[in-house]
Amino acid sequence: MLAYPKGNALEFLTRRQRPHGEPRKEVYCVGNCPVLSGGGRNGERMARKVFFSFHYERDAQRAAVVRNHAVTKDGDDEAGYVDKAAWESIEKGGEAAIKKWIAEQLKGTSVSVVLIGPETCTRKWVKYELQESYARGNGLLGVTLHNIKDFNGKTDTAGSTSFGLLGKDKNGSDVYFASVAKTYDWISNNGYENFGKWVEEAATAASKR
Repeated sequence: MLAYPKGNALEFLTRRQRPHGEPRKEVYCVGNCPVLSGGGRNGERMARKVFFSFHYERDAQRAAVVRNHAVTKDGDDEAGYVDKAAWESIEKGGEAAIKKWIAEQLKGTSVSVVLIGPETCTRKWVKYELQESYARGNGLLGVTLHNIKDFNGKTDTAGSTSFGLLGKDKNGSDVYFASVAKTYDWISNNGYENFGKWVEEAATAASKR
């Protein structure tokens, strides 16, 4: 387990987002979020815009640990954060509205990160987001969430990385997630310290496709 302050990672995240004793409000970065990666000159960290894809209804709490890691670690601005009601409003707009929102969120991003829970690989919109990410040349990265403890201190079941066909490569061959992306576990691979490096590696790999 990572060396978070008192309480599990999710509890700490919520407290950091609750200044001056204000009532708790869960906030998640839905879509593209600024992430500091390790690819700058002379070891300096550079900011990349990263698109996060995950099963919202099931994995929002664990996904928040990964997606807001820059806030808990570096005190970065919470640019682009929306609450649960805003995401539900997007869904109510129907398929066309969701596709439009995904396209808008992918603009300016260079890496797409899929946050993997037990049912993520079955989600229609996760698959669509990965297909669109590959088509636009984004780097791809997987992060498994199951070892992150929830508010009750429980972990979850590991999920699959079988997301189906992403598209075709320049030779016309089928491309699948595992062939173009690395997958790490947030806890056992120390994502709190290494996430920025993973993002940069994914971006570099995409540039060579």
